[in-house]
Amino acid sequence: MIFKSVNLLCNNYCNNKCNMCHIWKNTNKIDLSIEDIISLFSHEEFREVEDISLSGGEALMRRDLVDVIDKIIEHNPNLKNIFLNTNGTYPERAKNICEKYIKNPLEIYVCVSIEGPKDLNNKLRGVETYGLALKTLELVKSVGASNIKTIISTTFQFENGTIENLEYLSGLAKDLGSTLTFRFAGVSETYYQNLKNPPKQTPKVNQLKMLELATKKFPNNQFLQIQKEFTETGKIPIMQNSEREIVCKAGEAFCFVKADGNIYPCLYSSRIIGTVKTGVKKQITNLGAYEPCPCCTECHVYPMLNYVKNGIRI
Repeated sequence: MIFKSVNLLCNNYCNNKCNMCHIWKNTNKIDLSIEDIISLFSHEEFREVEDISLSGGEALMRRDLVDVIDKIIEHNPNLKNIFLNTNGTYPERAKNICEKYIKNPLEIYVCVSIEGPKDLNNKLRGVETYGLALKTLELVKSVGASNIKTIISTTFQFENGTIENLEYLSGLAKDLGSTLTFRFAGVSETYYQNLKNPPKQTPKVNQLKMLELATKKFPNNQFLQIQKEFTETGKIPIMQNSEREIVCKAGEAFCFVKADGNIYPCLYSSRIIGTVKTGVKKQITNLGAYEPCPCCTECHVYPMLNYVKNGIRI
């Protein structure tokens, strides 16, 4: 396997208290060390990485995050995109990072979590983040660089999964010069640590109405089109063939790396396939045996769109 996309958690702690994610409950705080990052990207199977999604926890809680990003760039000569995922509570840090890479050819996407209007957002995230999140988006936009882009990122669940909220967030993104992406709340003990306390889901009828609206508003968004088909039919051709066999390339074209140094095929998988010290040695041949396949989230669909065609690596 040669990985093209990596979902990298650089820490396992967070200053939000979201009801759909329980990373904030971790008492043993862990950072993926600079040495671990160097080790990870020294392995042969990571020599052609083009996309990295950098998250946590809350990645911007790390005061050395610039050093982390520097090492990622230094050891990934084919890197094209970095997605910095944040809850928006460190506006100045986000701006400072972006200012450093104004002249870098990389595309840097600052993805800021907003769940809805102020009161709803703050309720679901457990702390008052709304104002800071808006400030983060505004400060990042003020950098004024063509390679720096902003995204409003939303997780819809029962309380905020409504047409009205989708309309609100779409309007907010337009007003702020950002794009909007969303997914419906998922269950993952590996990532969200919410298996024992899963979020209450948006009713399927609401999901269908929201996706119908979203695909009309954003007709060129392939991810939304795929999400709509998946919600309607339970099938997702990009992840499974006509015989319903899994063709997803998790663990082959892309992978998920936790702050403790363990590597998984994807964030929904329960099996460790390597570590930052050893790399990944074995090809995944039975995807779905330990993973709730198929799924439909950005960090899995986009690598399939970008690096896989008809179930074959490109």
